[in-house]
Amino acid sequence: MSATIHGLGMFLPETIRQNDDWPPSFREQFERLRRDDLTRIDPTEDAIGALAQRHAAVHERDPFRGARRRHVVTGTTSSEAGALAARAALDDAGISASEVDLVLSHALVPERVSPPDAARIAAHLGIRRAVALGLDAVCASVIAQLVVASAMIESGRARRVLLVQSHVVSPTLDYAQPASAIFGDAATALVVGPGARGEGLRADVASVDGSMHAAVSFERRSGTPWHAAGEAMHPASADRLATHRMTSRLLHFGVDTLGALFDRARIHGTDVDVLSSIQPAAWYPAALAEAVGVPRVRAPSTFDRIAHVGACGVVANLLEARAQGLLVPGAQVVLYAHGAGMNCVAALLRWGQR
Repeated sequence: MSATIHGLGMFLPETIRQNDDWPPSFREQFERLRRDDLTRIDPTEDAIGALAQRHAAVHERDPFRGARRRHVVTGTTSSEAGALAARAALDDAGISASEVDLVLSHALVPERVSPPDAARIAAHLGIRRAVALGLDAVCASVIAQLVVASAMIESGRARRVLLVQSHVVSPTLDYAQPASAIFGDAATALVVGPGARGEGLRADVASVDGSMHAAVSFERRSGTPWHAAGEAMHPASADRLATHRMTSRLLHFGVDTLGALFDRARIHGTDVDVLSSIQPAAWYPAALAEAVGVPRVRAPSTFDRIAHVGACGVVANLLEARAQGLLVPGAQVVLYAHGAGMNCVAALLRWGQR
């Protein structure tokens, strides 16, 4: 039995934060702190590094890095956002919540350190006869969830699996810091179920480099650990050398992972009908497509409208591909994401009938 995507869903908060909502002093602050900006690209001296630098240079002096707007929550919790996206995916799939027998969740900023949001999302939806688990590979979570869900369906241990990703990060941001402008809030969801022969997940690859585990995390400026009393925590780095090593190789991660996927699946970039990737920067989807030989028009990006939304970017760009008419039955769809930690995951799907 194959496993395929039956439904897509996304929740975007109604409140929009435009670039004009930052004070004029933000640009001055950006220039002053640019050397310490975690989003800065330190190019490597090779062809992939040069390609990354060429694409990144377009927005190098732009404090908003190509984003024009981003959605931000006003009181919505991560599980509430996830449940709204999940409801949209269930409606898109044409199934009821009672048909779900496994829920997998990821939240960049969960409601609690423990337990994960999955059970709370199930409660919001009225799901009871299911297992609800957290599955977290940070920005790579959606593809990792898809691989696990497919294995459960193919083995007969599940029939309908709900995958939820939540990126409710704005309550943790310090809007005086340069990196704050690249983030937006969102939640996304997929419904995965049985598919016809030849549909769904055809190949997947993954790699991990734990030496960059502390490159991007949530930290206090004082260094006080999360479990002790202290000031608020913000997205930051506990290992700045690892951070710069990571940012210098952002494009290499994608190229290496997709190269391994293409070798395993015996395809070339020109065979790919849709490349849906994360978008940690405005330039990333286009640069990745060029680097692996996928025509640019087949690599949608929503960064200018919703900014960096972590694991939700993959689903947001899948929805954009569908809006552009690219997700037709039989289309070869490649998903790619890397997540802090450092996990890199890619998958090849053959899009099914709707």
